[in-house]
Amino acid sequence: MKRLAVYLVCAAMSLLWACSPYKPLATPSGRPEVTIEGVTCPEVVTALAEGALDQGWEIKEQSDVALAIVEKYEKVHLSAQESPSPLVMLVFNCISKPGCVRVFANSKKYYSSATQNDRTEQTTERHAQGLQQTLDSLVSVLAERKKPHPASALPHPAAKP
Repeated sequence: MKRLAVYLVCAAMSLLWACSPYKPLATPSGRPEVTIEGVTCPEVVTALAEGALDQGWEIKEQSDVALAIVEKYEKVHLSAQESPSPLVMLVFNCISKPGCVRVFANSKKYYSSATQNDRTEQTTERHAQGLQQTLDSLVSVLAERKKPHPASALPHPAAKP
């Protein structure tokens, strides 16, 4: 779970400071995505939410098939009278397919203050590599969760050999 949280931070950092132009990724859509076998959309969303909360992100919206997270306001200096600096919003969407889940990631600049309504602006796609690393880490995290616990391999105390 720690690795997933680190990649969430890396995705946010690459969004804010990356300077290289977007190059399509080697995925079916050319955007950050993974296909994970043997899981459900709610399991994916839960794993992403846990990793985000562990790193101090706030959940903006959550459903069985999507998760939107934003940086906590304490992490960014905002003034109610000035135009606020944008926060980073990461959005994850799941599509359930037979035997697998396809997960897509995107990020946006998110603005919110006392003087403005919440609004988002699409960011450039320079951060795609960081988001792809986050999704690749998610695959590893979910695979670890599916491994049988060593205690479950032990015979039940009442079982006779």
